[in-house]
Order: sequence, then structure tokens, then C-alpha cells
Amino acid sequence: MAPPYSPPSDPRRNRLLAELPDADWQRWQPQLEAVTLRSGQVLCEVGAKLAHVYFPVSAVVSLLLLTQEGASAEIAVVGHDGAVGMSLVMGGDAMPSRAVVQSSGLACRVPASWVRDEVQQAGA
Repeated sequence: MAPPYSPPSDPRRNRLLAELPDADWQRWQPQLEAVTLRSGQVLCEVGAKLAHVYFPVSAVVSLLLLTQEGASAEIAVVGHDGAVGMSLVMGGDAMPSRAVVQSSGLACRVPASWVRDEVQQAGA
């Protein structure tokens, strides 16, 4: 049986958001802000404190490790199955990598402080 159709702008096309139990989804839904991400847009720099956690819906974000010489290496790609900024809400105080939009598209963002509180209180 095929999964139910969800339009491209549906936040639950992001697999992490889709897995939230209904009670948690009811708390999360009002916090979600739909944003358009553009190719080349820098979401955060190494060492920066991210204001939002981004849940890509149709966008793709590269996480880049920067060397002292200024070169970069892609260490992860985040698409509709992940989130950008989770290191901050999991106890880190700064982003360990640069996050750059690789492919334009939609994402939902949530204030990082709200996500941190939600994870500590609800766990899901």
C-alpha cells in the first residue's frame, strides 16, 4: 500500500517531523515556520550559535568542515530525512560545521531554544 500523498510544502514530508507522535505534532505544528532556502545560502558558520533548527522538506543542505587553510570538505548532506542544527539542541553550544544550501527548496524552521526545551521535556 502506498503512503498517503503529501504536497511538496507539507512539513511532514520531512521524515523526522513525520515520525512525531500526534500529541507531539500538535505542539510542534504552531512552532514551524515555512522558509524558502536558496542555493548558496549560508545557514550558519562554524562556531556560530544557530537561532533555528532547519527541517528540509525539498531543500538539500551541505555540512562543510573548514580547514585552517580555508579549504572545505563536505562531511554530510541533509535532506528531507534530517535536520540542520541538532548539535545545538543535543548539548553543543556551537555549530561544528558550516551549513550551506546545496539545492534550493523549502524547509521548516523552529527556534533552537524551543527545540532544546522540547527535547528536554518531551524526549521525542
